[in-house]
Amino acid sequence: MTAKAKGLDIGVLAIGGLALWALTRKPAIGQQPAAIQPLKAVVQPPVPKQPLTEPPSIPLETWQKATSTQLANLPVNTTKRVLIGPETYNPTSKPIAISNTGFKIWGTTESGATVVSKNDPSTYPAWEWY
Repeated sequence: MTAKAKGLDIGVLAIGGLALWALTRKPAIGQQPAAIQPLKAVVQPPVPKQPLTEPPSIPLETWQKATSTQLANLPVNTTKRVLIGPETYNPTSKPIAISNTGFKIWGTTESGATVVSKNDPSTYPAWEWY
């Protein structure tokens, strides 16, 4: 081994020894170790839900094959009642379009009939519902 290589080996050993000594030494009397700060949790802000841009819809084939039991399970507001002609009906939260026919499901009457029309049922005169 050359003198240069021996000097390099001694330098590496000395730096390694100093590093081990610095890691294992105790603080001097009266000197307090640095306080460990608790980690703060990073909380992601909730992502706001995007409002629906298109109204709810049902395919025409599904509407044509729907049974009375399935129609009775439409999501309607049971606390709100709207008068149409001689009957009242429970409206859906938003009208449900029937494909691209222009007709919409507006709710269900107390007798179980589904209210379907092109416009808001309250805009029609009462005699049209008989």
